[in-house]
Amino acid sequence: MSPNARHDAQILLDALPLPSYIYELSSGRVLGANAAFCQLLGYSLQDVHNMDAPTFYAAEELDRMWHLLRTLPSHGTGDRRFQTRDGKIFRGTVRYRNTELMNVHRDFISARLVVLLRHEVEQAMEQQMPVAETAQLAKMEK
Repeated sequence: MSPNARHDAQILLDALPLPSYIYELSSGRVLGANAAFCQLLGYSLQDVHNMDAPTFYAAEELDRMWHLLRTLPSHGTGDRRFQTRDGKIFRGTVRYRNTELMNVHRDFISARLVVLLRHEVEQAMEQQMPVAETAQLAKMEK
């Protein structure tokens, strides 16, 4: 990926407070992500730059996500299931918008900005509370 496109993407992402990433539409290759997104998924920025966008999604949704990444309208909102580096699954609502970034040859690269508006860990993947804490909560509810 051209250094200019990555640099432009990173400037845009660093200004956003919500977890966000941007990828090239033609290849699915990640151009950048902000610190909030990297922290949420447990990856370093360097890791993210070597990934394809569908890598962030739950394994059972990979084929569907490859298709969606290329066929979605130019902007919208939707629910997605993400997978962290350590395998935890969470649901998130994203807002996305297509954008154009200039490469070193002054050609434009079609890209899509994805912003995670909200997220929640799925019940099945949440860690169980220790028995002592569970008992203490039960007492407080009575």
